[in-house]
Amino acid sequence: MLKNLLFNAKVCFLRAEQNSGLSLCDLYLDRVNLLDLLVANDCTYIPSIQQLTKNDYLGRLRDKLIQDERLKLAMDVSTKCGLDPSGVWGAWGLTCIKQGDYAGAREKFGRCLKVRVCSK
Repeated sequence: MLKNLLFNAKVCFLRAEQNSGLSLCDLYLDRVNLLDLLVANDCTYIPSIQQLTKNDYLGRLRDKLIQDERLKLAMDVSTKCGLDPSGVWGAWGLTCIKQGDYAGAREKFGRCLKVRVCSK
């Protein structure tokens, strides 16, 4: 229902040629989709949409998901909200090492660690 209301508001903003309202509708639509994702994954801490519009809260949510070892969900939050995913990749790499999946760990760490090349 909320998605439908936001879509209708977006159409109204389009007709009125108000770009600031369009971007706000897009932000809230993205956050409603994120809320759907959290509910679908049985997340026990469901934030309000207002909380999901704050980047500092989103970072804490991602960190809580990492702590709970819900790494796929933490990665989804990071990518959908434009957060730096390197912490998730690092935690995922450590989990792979603990499970003995060294190839998986190498791939995960390769996404967050950059090799410095020194030239002489």
